[in-house]
Amino acid sequence: MPLHDIRNLEIVGREAETPWMSPGTFLVIDFVLDGRYLGDWVSPIEKAAGRERPNYLGHRADIDLRGLLTQEWNWDDDETFDGRVPVLGCVCGDISCGPLCVRIDTEPGWVRWHDIVRWRGPFFDYGDIGFRFPQEVYAAALDRWERDHPGRDLPDAEPPSTPS
Repeated sequence: MPLHDIRNLEIVGREAETPWMSPGTFLVIDFVLDGRYLGDWVSPIEKAAGRERPNYLGHRADIDLRGLLTQEWNWDDDETFDGRVPVLGCVCGDISCGPLCVRIDTEPGWVRWHDIVRWRGPFFDYGDIGFRFPQEVYAAALDRWERDHPGRDLPDAEPPSTPS
């Protein structure tokens, strides 16, 4: 699969619940790339490999999303995902459980998500599929998310800049 040039990135909040939680929902983050949810981009690869598509949930909406997507956020545990960033996680609500992980690199004018794997449950390599975003599109999506979702419990540190 090729590296897809993405011209429109939307970061959206979706209400989610898990069957074992007490009644109620919580807001999770999902990614829409050129009109398709990230899970829908990777689903055909799993299907072609004879696997069922895993159900993914995103991070809870109160995380430092800019820090996560610019790789300036430190995990609370020892999990490093081999240098990748978990962008979607298990339906249990724990982002470290069976996450869809991407390696995030920057090049002049672009941000690239590649080397995509399901980290555990079981491990699955999505081959050479990847996504490339114009840097201004990536930064604008993060800016919109932060503007539309104020008041999250973010660290006291200065907000990190968008990758260059």
